[in-house]
Amino acid sequence: MESLYQKLIQSSQQFIPPSHKHLLLVAFDLVEDYPVMSVAIMGILIEHGLRLLWCESNNIQEKIARPGAYYVTLDGHSQRDRHDVILLPLVSSNGSRNQLVHQLGGTVMALLTDLFASPPGTGPNVRASVAHGMYNQFLYKELARMATLSSLTSLSSSGEQKIHQDSSPGTIDDVVYSLMVVLETVAFQVLKTSASDRNHEDLISRYRPVFSYSATMISGINNAMNSIQRFSRLIESEDLIRNAIQSLSPEGKQKQVSSTLSALGKHREAMINQLKDNIFHDLEINCNSPWSDEDTFREVKRNMIASECGASILLLNEVAIAVNNQVKDVQQALSDCTEAPHSCSSRRRKQIGRLFSQCKLSCDFYVLCTFVALIDIQNKIGSTDGNNNDEFVSSSTIIHAVKRSRMVASTYYTSTNKDRAIKALSDYLVGKSMKVILNIDKL
Repeated sequence: MESLYQKLIQSSQQFIPPSHKHLLLVAFDLVEDYPVMSVAIMGILIEHGLRLLWCESNNIQEKIARPGAYYVTLDGHSQRDRHDVILLPLVSSNGSRNQLVHQLGGTVMALLTDLFASPPGTGPNVRASVAHGMYNQFLYKELARMATLSSLTSLSSSGEQKIHQDSSPGTIDDVVYSLMVVLETVAFQVLKTSASDRNHEDLISRYRPVFSYSATMISGINNAMNSIQRFSRLIESEDLIRNAIQSLSPEGKQKQVSSTLSALGKHREAMINQLKDNIFHDLEINCNSPWSDEDTFREVKRNMIASECGASILLLNEVAIAVNNQVKDVQQALSDCTEAPHSCSSRRRKQIGRLFSQCKLSCDFYVLCTFVALIDIQNKIGSTDGNNNDEFVSSSTIIHAVKRSRMVASTYYTSTNKDRAIKALSDYLVGKSMKVILNIDKL
């Protein structure tokens, strides 16, 4: 930390003004034993430094903080409609591109946005969380301990346990480390200091947004599809599962449901892969390439679309959870059958047989749910681009299909009554909106 401190205060481009250098020293001294206080101070210093860089990059000096006027802020929490925001890709007051993006680079902007300006309830939103009381329970404990000490020099000798409490989505220590990375990044990227003591490129060069609406949507798509592919491979690779599917022939409603879903089979799997490719192509998403400056600007459109797809993203996440848990149940059942077959009771063997026999039906159902979610996302892209004629189905139909899919997925996943779960699936497949979805045979 001493090396970083010297970089920040000695540079000719003063990210930390001389009048603030003692605050920076205090923040660093507090890191180990009083992390919340350290975060509170570092957040203020980072915001002020970035404000100066934003004003310089965009040549808008009147937005520097001053009394009696609105000025540019770090995250825009509560009043972003009244002033510019440092981390937005566009300058609100004139609509031009935020030139700070080019000065810091796309990956740095992605990290800063995740830390300070992510959607409510997702990322840490460090400055706002500290300022608006989210860390108060930890801060009060730190202040109480500090009150018993005579000076800052005795902070590390108190002998009391540090406060390491969870503060979703990560721990306080994670936030402290992230802010240190921000300061290190500024020292390298903006102040042009030597990086000989740290491989800066490896530090954040692979960073991509985690908490944005767009990132949440991409994660939901990938998680759902990866879990389905894993489940499908498990079914195809295990003789016990295949034999159970063939030998335990379904009857009544289960037979009808299995037949309907099976008829969709691989065709729907191919279609969801194509839908994913179409969505990623239309939104210019390449998860294998570094996050660029242009990605930061494209993210405006991506986030607008993803913010309208909340129900479908929830459906995708619910599919991933349900499938992953079913895979765990199947793997445990396989273990029971192969490692200790003689210790399985007859009741357990029947349970395992039913579980195996429904694997294909379950996988086909979750493929269909994923298909519904991706159709909705593709529709939202078309409507945002003004191409409503390219919609696969009407907005009202797909909204109802997503709603029904979530309800039935919850019932199917949580129900301990097999007949109730099958009835829910049967009613779902003959519903008006789902009949429209089931008739989509090409994209």
